[in-house]
Parts: sequence; C-alpha cells; structure tokens
Amino acid sequence: MKTIQCDNRLEVLADVGYQGGVYTVTVYGEEREVVTEAGEVRWEYAQHSFTAEAGEVDLLDVQQHPGAYLHFVGGAQARRLQAEYTAAVQRWMDRKVQERGYDSIFTACTYCGSTSERFRAEGEAALAWRDAVWEACYAYLARAQAVRFEGVLSQEGLIGQLPTLVWPDEKIS
Repeated sequence: MKTIQCDNRLEVLADVGYQGGVYTVTVYGEEREVVTEAGEVRWEYAQHSFTAEAGEVDLLDVQQHPGAYLHFVGGAQARRLQAEYTAAVQRWMDRKVQERGYDSIFTACTYCGSTSERFRAEGEAALAWRDAVWEACYAYLARAQAVRFEGVLSQEGLIGQLPTLVWPDEKIS
C-alpha cells in the first residue's frame, strides 16, 4: 500500500504514481486461483492499471471500493482508446470506398454535387453511410465510457456492428 498526497493524505489499496497531473493506478481486487498452462495452481490478486487525470478519480473511493475500479478507464487512457477506435473506423471506411476506386471516404462524399448521376448517387450513398457509421460509433464509445470501458468490444467487434455501405447499384429494387 502506498500513501499519496491529494488534498489530504490517503492510503489506498493500489499502487499510485503521479506525474504531471496524471495518476497511474494499479488496483488490486479479490484474490483468485489461477491455473497456469503447465497445470500449476497459484493465487494472485485481480488487478487492473489505468490512468486518470488528477481529480477524475476519488482516491478515497478507490481505497474503500477497489473492485469497482478493476475496469476503470479514464483520462488520458480513455482519450487514447477513443482515438485508436476512431482511427480504425476511419481506415475501415477508407478501405471500403477504395474498393470502388475512391481515394477515401472524404473524396467519395465530395461527389454528392457531381453532375454525373452515377457519381452523385454514389457520393450520396457514401455520405449517408459515413454519417450513420459515425453516429453509431460515437454512441457506442459514449456508452463504453459511461461504463468505464468494462467489457468493451475489440476494434473489429465494433466495426462488425457498424452499418454497412450499400452502393446505389447494389440496392434491391
């Protein structure tokens, strides 16, 4: 157990480091039995490390309810996860429209005002898809952050739940 300074001194059931306004916290939960690949049985504490900005985590609450923080993701780590997920979604959308010959989802959307009926229809489909994807993606990330990213989908799992692009010539009449 370490004692840290945060307005007052607290002893927490966690290892806490502080640097530049950000805490790095490792929280230890209940002890559990672990069986190794070799079949050996050992006991260890459930633990989870996270980063949080000063003031974001109530350290007294960490001390009193360490299990509640086993899946906490906040501050810098939450922003990093959101950036990683949105970058993966952006790459996925770019690859999808590249299959059709567009450079990126951005360039595909610019064809909404095309004088060509085909390109305009494809641009409108890409724009509607892009909007639906980002609405779904950000709604998921908001829900994930609200539950402290406990049980979040992998990037691939999230992408698998996002709307799919249907080009105008693929629509069933």
